[in-house]
Amino acid sequence: MFDQSSWKESIEKILLEGIVSKEKSMARITKILSTNTPNNRIQSEINQDTLELEVLEVELPLKCPLSLTRITVPARGCNCEHIQCFDLQSYVMLNYKVKSWKCPICNKNVGLKDLSVDEYIFEILKITTSMSDVERVVIDLTARWKIKISKPNVIDLTSEGDKDCQIIHSIVNLSLE
Repeated sequence: MFDQSSWKESIEKILLEGIVSKEKSMARITKILSTNTPNNRIQSEINQDTLELEVLEVELPLKCPLSLTRITVPARGCNCEHIQCFDLQSYVMLNYKVKSWKCPICNKNVGLKDLSVDEYIFEILKITTSMSDVERVVIDLTARWKIKISKPNVIDLTSEGDKDCQIIHSIVNLSLE
């Protein structure tokens, strides 16, 4: 039988002991991006003068890869080498049932003692919480972030015989081009 109090106690303990400060998280992000590892799903640019590959930024999903919902408490394994997080509660609840204890991003073993909560990613989630359409952000080399704009939804405003709506539709189409 699944014991709900056990996983809740585990989460409370992690929230008390496993917080990674904003400053440490930003330093970690800068270090990860400067190493230019392929696992970080980085966007890169070739510097034509030196023919070196230069990391510009990384996209960070704000949805949990397990629950496919927006992350509430961003967590990852202490030994994971990626920036992306998963939702702490989703991870702990799933692993109390399945007992896999593997990072859903890099597949490393991540037990309860190995989990940490990222204060910087938590801040990003908090700031963007009222923006329901924001599903990812972009983080640059200095760990500054910006919202990743998704393709806008195009709404067909035209109706048969309605010239005003056709004019508005034309304006909308021109602004999207």
